[in-house]
Amino acid sequence: MHDGALAGAEPQRLEIRSRRRGPGVPLRPAFGILLLTLLMSGCSPLRVVSSVSPMGSGEARRNIPFGTHELTLDLYKPDAGTTSATPRPVIMFLYGGGWQTGTKEEYSFVASTLVRQGYVVVIPNYRLFPEVQFPEFVNDAADALRWTFDNINQYGGDPSNVFVMGHSAGGEIAALLHYDDSYLQLAGTQQRPCGFIGLSGPYDFLPLVGGPLEQIFPQATRASSQPVNFVTGNEGPALLIHGYLDNTVKPRNSAKLAELVAAAGGEAQLIIVPRRQHASIVLALARPLSWLAPVADDVSEFIRTHSCSEE
Repeated sequence: MHDGALAGAEPQRLEIRSRRRGPGVPLRPAFGILLLTLLMSGCSPLRVVSSVSPMGSGEARRNIPFGTHELTLDLYKPDAGTTSATPRPVIMFLYGGGWQTGTKEEYSFVASTLVRQGYVVVIPNYRLFPEVQFPEFVNDAADALRWTFDNINQYGGDPSNVFVMGHSAGGEIAALLHYDDSYLQLAGTQQRPCGFIGLSGPYDFLPLVGGPLEQIFPQATRASSQPVNFVTGNEGPALLIHGYLDNTVKPRNSAKLAELVAAAGGEAQLIIVPRRQHASIVLALARPLSWLAPVADDVSEFIRTHSCSEE
């Protein structure tokens, strides 16, 4: 992905957020010692984070099949003892990993935090390179989103109030579902997400500079992999959060998308977090690491403000 300075953004759309640590969050040194101990035992880093981010009062339904490629998703929701007068907002989260790695099990820490805030959370797997190339992983995500629209009411979720969210490569996939309606049409649904939440996502990463990305994104379809090419201004709102020191996916990706959405008459809130790098933005969703950035609070506020529930 190419470099570039952070694109300009109108002051009302650009927020520079400092990190804050709420009461009851473990101190960094204590968590660091625990994390180091677990890592030395050979554990996967993300699984370690999930292991210290318990679900609490939530319920998990794992390995629910969807689509036609033997894929499964995990569903998380507040437990039956947590009453709600209306169906709950829904978040479908797509993990990152450079379109080459990642599993839904590694990101239960994301669901743990979001369920505590009252959301129903869906985390699907999708096929990865080298098994598939673009756009097949986006088609898989579209199948998962259609499953969510069609079935989430059975789990206490509101099918009219579904937000699509992703980190890194998952952010690119989620953005394409939000801005390019051809994927959901192919999946057989006319419904669209209520809104899009992008964490450290690559939305404008051409030209490619070698490596596996040139195989993941074939030349013939490469332009179609860029969410910035599909902005019309008629889409639902977006929340874009990026670390200022991100050298994996430059923050100009989020700034450019926000700039184009605003120019088209749409809505995109851009938050640039100082002193934070690529993984920090999603790791901040783990309760022991919430001091990295107030991502969970920003997501909750965005959904509360932009609910499109039919209730």
